[in-house]
Amino acid sequence: MNINPCSILLGLCLYILIGFVATEVLSGEYYIYRDSNGVLVISNQKPPPGSKIIKQQTLADTAEGETTLVQ
Repeated sequence: MNINPCSILLGLCLYILIGFVATEVLSGEYYIYRDSNGVLVISNQKPPPGSKIIKQQTLADTAEGETTLVQ
């Protein structure tokens, strides 16, 4: 059986691209902000107008039982 090196390279590139796209699709935007009443909120929903964003971060979603270290 003869395997074409170009096919291997193309397959590897597609594998990497699909992994990158899947990571981006499964990531989420998270916010820590104070609302207009001064209440501290941690949410994955975009803050309403008039809120002061303290921190905004994109984190990859994890599978159930999996843990990630966030700084």
